[in-house]
Amino acid sequence: MFTRIAAAALCLFSLSYQGLAQEPYKPAVPLLELKQAGGKWQWHHGGKPVADTKAIGPLLTAYAAHKDEAAGWRGLGGDAISENPLVVHMEGRAPWGHLRPVIDAMVLAKLPKLVAGTTQQIAKPLGTATAPDTASLPDGYLFHELPRDEGGRVGGVLPEHVELSLKQDADSISYVISIGARGRKVVENSACKPEDLFAPDDGDEILRKKASERRAEVISLVGNALEAYIANSGEKLADAKFTEGLGGNAIPDVEKSAPWVFVEVGALALAMVNAKRISAGKQALRLEMPWQRWPVPEPPLPAPDTVPEEPQPDPEMPGDPPPKGVEFPRPEPFPSGEPKKTPKREDKSPAPKERDWRNDVADNPNPRPDPDTEVKPNKDKPAVGLGGGTSGSKAVAPSPFNHRKPAPDRANQVRVDAALKWLADHQDPEGFWSATNFLAASTRKGATSTGNIEFVKPGEKGSDFGWESITDIGLTGLGLLAFTANGLTHKEGNHKTTTRNAILYLRKVQDRDGCFGPKDEDLFVYNHAIATTAMAEICALTGDPVLKVIVEAAVKFIVEAQNPGLGWRYGVKPAETDSSVTGWMLLALHMAKQSGITIDTTKVHEGAFAWFDKVTTKVEERWRTGYDSPGGNNARLRSAQDYDNNPTMDGIHGAVRLVLGKTEGADAKLADFEKSIGEHPAKWEQAKLDYYYWFWAGMFLQQRSGKVLDPWWQATAEVLTKHQRGWHELDTKAERTTAAKLDEHGSWDAVDAWSPAGGRVYATAMGVLTLSLPWRFAPPTGKAAPENAQPEPPKEK
Repeated sequence: MFTRIAAAALCLFSLSYQGLAQEPYKPAVPLLELKQAGGKWQWHHGGKPVADTKAIGPLLTAYAAHKDEAAGWRGLGGDAISENPLVVHMEGRAPWGHLRPVIDAMVLAKLPKLVAGTTQQIAKPLGTATAPDTASLPDGYLFHELPRDEGGRVGGVLPEHVELSLKQDADSISYVISIGARGRKVVENSACKPEDLFAPDDGDEILRKKASERRAEVISLVGNALEAYIANSGEKLADAKFTEGLGGNAIPDVEKSAPWVFVEVGALALAMVNAKRISAGKQALRLEMPWQRWPVPEPPLPAPDTVPEEPQPDPEMPGDPPPKGVEFPRPEPFPSGEPKKTPKREDKSPAPKERDWRNDVADNPNPRPDPDTEVKPNKDKPAVGLGGGTSGSKAVAPSPFNHRKPAPDRANQVRVDAALKWLADHQDPEGFWSATNFLAASTRKGATSTGNIEFVKPGEKGSDFGWESITDIGLTGLGLLAFTANGLTHKEGNHKTTTRNAILYLRKVQDRDGCFGPKDEDLFVYNHAIATTAMAEICALTGDPVLKVIVEAAVKFIVEAQNPGLGWRYGVKPAETDSSVTGWMLLALHMAKQSGITIDTTKVHEGAFAWFDKVTTKVEERWRTGYDSPGGNNARLRSAQDYDNNPTMDGIHGAVRLVLGKTEGADAKLADFEKSIGEHPAKWEQAKLDYYYWFWAGMFLQQRSGKVLDPWWQATAEVLTKHQRGWHELDTKAERTTAAKLDEHGSWDAVDAWSPAGGRVYATAMGVLTLSLPWRFAPPTGKAAPENAQPEPPKEK
């Protein structure tokens, strides 16, 4: 990649260089300086302003090629990569994002070595005659070498990495350390204002000395905290990523990016850690800096004579399978002992009145102490009933989902009903499902509880619990989807109370910006996407106008959260994308459309499928979709590293393409996805258990052919029905075959790759959704799948 980009850049430069001065190029050190003039930041070269950022490219190309052995300028070395270090001076208060065009130009000029310093803190500025020695730079300078294999940008999420980020408070900025953006810990005493780290230009020697001391102190504080965090993590951390972004997300607005001095100090702290590791004989951390997170613009290339039918893989793509991508959750909540009880949500709304289901006038449960600032999605709307009543807004006509309704003679209907009963019996009285409190909420008093009976802490209390609180909104969405997948709503079916309570809970936790629940954990994007899908489905099934208002607000948040021209990940426009979150967001928007909500998805779909195209490449001669990098493996929890990888992302990519009808030109990819999924059938072996994969792969196959009679589906249905609690061999032997005898009857054990997060509620909801796929989604023909598509389950005893 680097070679192709640089060759094009050199070609373009050779055309423009002819008009420059005929004198040999002589670099000045420092080569570039960022200064403020007239209230604006501008780059300077040789003491004179650079006309615009476009002029930086030719300047750096000439600089990269300059060779003068006597003065230390070595010019272009192997593979035409420059050995000359680029030196820049940045004002401490300058938004560091102004470095972006310089980094882009460096990559195009094949100039990977960067020496940067805060102007006010440089002890001895570099001279102007000779090239700097990067091994012995004066105090105040930072040296960093951009990676040469990815064009100046590290692709994807680093496996097993420690992450350093910035957090902005009212008038200061602190440093935060985490593993994969979880388990965040603020470095004590690291909060500073910009002027604490550098003396102003007109500051006296006392202020300069004070700033230097504070700067050195913060570097030491952050460096020591990083070392301690790594030592206590219990992980073998080989990489470190510095995510500039106030609050943990990269900020696209240059003028709002953090002051340069904070980025420099963080980078120096990481360099200090590496220096100590090297001196102790340890492997240095591979560093990824904030500026490596930006994609480098490709220069214009001549149009090819012919356009291939399918995009070809990058010729420099390594042939070996890509490394396993890792998602790092926050520390496991219950390492031992008695589990904590999920705290009750504070509800300041009046106590609910007894309601008639035929005319259920539901008040807005959201407290609104200040209507002008706490605007909720249904503010100023009439109180409309969930299940009846009238309003000024036109009701949405129910969608034709009759094929979802339960059918007594349908294969696996008995199993689905048993799982739905387990969910109903373990719903919290407030309407949500908890990953940790479902047992306490159980209505099956007197029944034996076993927890998991194999693989994961068998027989231990809490062995089937997930994370406390942070997944509850997403679990409530999954639980509700299990009912809507079978046509059960607050208006129809034998679980009206269960679905109504879940709806009211989700309605209550929707924020004024449309997001379901708080945004203080990365997982909030999953929570929101799944909750939106559930509310949209039940709106489509019932046409309830109250739900339409809620879904409209949720959809607006999804659209605003999308990365421009790409997909979604953790946050609002977080500058990173992954295929898993993107799949859920697209499914949520699709179901919202099914509910009658008007959404212009043109740009949304263009960006999302541009992302899928970006991360879909050929691996071992077969198209494969990656999680967060081309062809990469799935994400995995830290506690689930032993679980096998599988083509989950192929299933997600293929499923949403088929559901949304975005299949033009994708035949070869979809065929490869089908082959890969067929080679990874469901098996009840611990390393292969993945309810999430079974659901998405099953949705893809059902949409792909409209049939579920193939071996993959039969294997999946057999695994689920054979190991459902109450029918499991260990339960039948112990005569635990009814809900009265077994609290877990109808559920699935929390033993797959994602159960440490969602627990038994997640496992059971995903089991229902997978078994319900033959009738949940109509196949591409528009007809419901055959009701006898799956093998008959064993007879109940």
